[in-house]
Amino acid sequence: MPVLEFFRQYSLREYTAILVVALTGGIGVVFLLNTASGGGASSGEVRLVKREAARTAPALSLRSIEAERAAAAQKAKARARILAERRRIEALRAARAARRAAVLARARPKSSPRRTVRSAPARTAPAPTRVVNTTPAPAPQARPAPAPKPTPKQSGAGGGGGGSFDDSG
Repeated sequence: MPVLEFFRQYSLREYTAILVVALTGGIGVVFLLNTASGGGASSGEVRLVKREAARTAPALSLRSIEAERAAAAQKAKARARILAERRRIEALRAARAARRAAVLARARPKSSPRRTVRSAPARTAPAPTRVVNTTPAPAPQARPAPAPKPTPKQSGAGGGGGGSFDDSG
């Protein structure tokens, strides 16, 4: 069978499906091989890695500690400056408010009677209204007792089956 005739038997859809399945299987095999690779490092290797990490870790020098202290002191001074400025601004505002109050007090005429500002009266909850029912309730009347329900009667004379069927032959 010629090769070209063999390839013409399938459409592009079948070739694509087979290629996708093959790629998925290949990726799965690679993933499984990666996860099943050798066990963890031995304790000797772990010690070597820890020792190497300890050797390369930057040690805190005296100069770095002094630099950190100087930076902290500088931050504290800046914070103190900011707080002092806020207190100064608050004092200026309080003095300005006192001056305004004094000017208003002097401008107020002394001979006229003082007007008091009245607020709206506070709302009070109204007392609950008492409801008086003047019509008397009707006297209770006795209800008649319900009649007993009739019991169903069995048809025929005891043996089973209906009483109207005659099988006498």
